[in-house]
Amino acid sequence: MKKVATNNFAKMVGETGLVASPLLSRMFTIGDPASDIEISDLESDPGFAPQSFVIIPLGSGTIHVHMAGAPTDETYIISAIEVEASIGYPLPYLVDKVYADSDTTATLNIGW
Repeated sequence: MKKVATNNFAKMVGETGLVASPLLSRMFTIGDPASDIEISDLESDPGFAPQSFVIIPLGSGTIHVHMAGAPTDETYIISAIEVEASIGYPLPYLVDKVYADSDTTATLNIGW
């Protein structure tokens, strides 16, 4: 009998080829960021490090981010309205950095 290995999951892939997982397998408690947050700050093993993560807002405010796949100098501020609409749920953005500056006023967790 021939065995066939299959998996029973789907992946969402953006234009740049980055995968957005519909389910989170790792979560990190952040709260109010004291310093900029990048994947390398949370995952020291490159073999386990994703290219992007999602943000789960815990409280109202704005979040200053670098979107995964965007040019290095291009940033985005996730508005208070966007954050408020997703409190407790992952925002639909793949990011690779959260800036801990005056434009980040929301409390948050991140995951992938």
